[in-house]
Amino acid sequence: MINNPATQAVKGQILWSDKNKNVKTKKGGYIPPHYIVYLEPHDAHHFMGAMITTSKAHGNIPMDAAHFVTPDKANGYTVGFKNSYVVNKRLLKLHQWAPFEPVGMLSPAGIKFIDDNIGGTAPEVFMFNAP
Repeated sequence: MINNPATQAVKGQILWSDKNKNVKTKKGGYIPPHYIVYLEPHDAHHFMGAMITTSKAHGNIPMDAAHFVTPDKANGYTVGFKNSYVVNKRLLKLHQWAPFEPVGMLSPAGIKFIDDNIGGTAPEVFMFNAP
């Protein structure tokens, strides 16, 4: 488990937290929590991350299997490519969601893909993250 991503996570590591909750949308729908790709430290309360989703809506960017380390028993990962997209912006993720479980890893090509596609975007807080 990772308690402090800024010092324990590595770029491209895919993280899960049971404390990463979302609020209902204005239409009353629910957006489930997503996997977080750790990118870099940000400040005392946040780290910079990317969000993996299976939704092609909202300008999300399609990924492919080469962007992921294949999960297997040897590496202990359970998450890999599954019709995956990355949200088209860098997102501020909360340290208070710790502990984080490392569940996957982007390949070097996947890290480059993230950097090339969203690396220059201004960081935002995902509007449906619960406070």
